[in-house]
Amino acid sequence: MKKPFFCPNSYYSSIYDIDLENLISLGIKGLIIDLDNTIIPHKIFIVSEEVSSWFKNLKEMGFNVCVLSNNQAYKVKKISDKLQVPFIYNAIKPLTWSFRKAIKMLGLDKRNVAIIGDQIFTDVLGGKLFGIFTILVKPMNPHEHWWTRKLRIIERKLLRKFISEGNL
Repeated sequence: MKKPFFCPNSYYSSIYDIDLENLISLGIKGLIIDLDNTIIPHKIFIVSEEVSSWFKNLKEMGFNVCVLSNNQAYKVKKISDKLQVPFIYNAIKPLTWSFRKAIKMLGLDKRNVAIIGDQIFTDVLGGKLFGIFTILVKPMNPHEHWWTRKLRIIERKLLRKFISEGNL
């Protein structure tokens, strides 16, 4: 059965619940990862030891990793430098130019790359438009921009529908 367009390929409570072995079995070798509310809470500039360990594990498992964020350079650079991964800021997701740039940074074919993010209308939509595997995680923090909070109302309805129809 084909999933609805806005439906992610996978849905998890957090990045720590993602089945990385399953991704490897699917041929995924690269991960494009959102920043705010995916790996660190919105408005936080500190990388936890847990996040650092998770990124270290990704690298040890052989994943190429890139951070892709709509946020400004100063925050994205600070966090990405700490995690020792390349990054793209002001990505304007869901526009696909930034996904194309991330794929080049990873040095992989898009068939071997997944996006991990907390928003359907930026991360999942951008990944779907670009044609890569999409992974949605629950947002870490309810404190967000007002426009994101408005979109979350629609996202929750879509998620309930996807789950009730057996798509997630």
